[in-house]
Amino acid sequence: MQLAKIFQNGRSQAVRLPKEFQFMDKEVFIQKHGDAVILVPHDKAWEVFLD
Repeated sequence: MQLAKIFQNGRSQAVRLPKEFQFMDKEVFIQKHGDAVILVPHDKAWEVFLD
C-alpha cells in the first residue's frame, strides 16, 4: 500500500495521487465506505458498481 499526500486547495481538501493511480478522466465518482473513500472513473462507474 502506498501513501498519498493530502493538502488544502483553497477551502477544499485535495489528495495528490501517485502516477500509477492517475485517472485519465476529468471527473470521478466519489463514495464513502466507512472510513474509506472510493474514487471510480466516470466512464467505468456502472462496471464497478455492478460487480
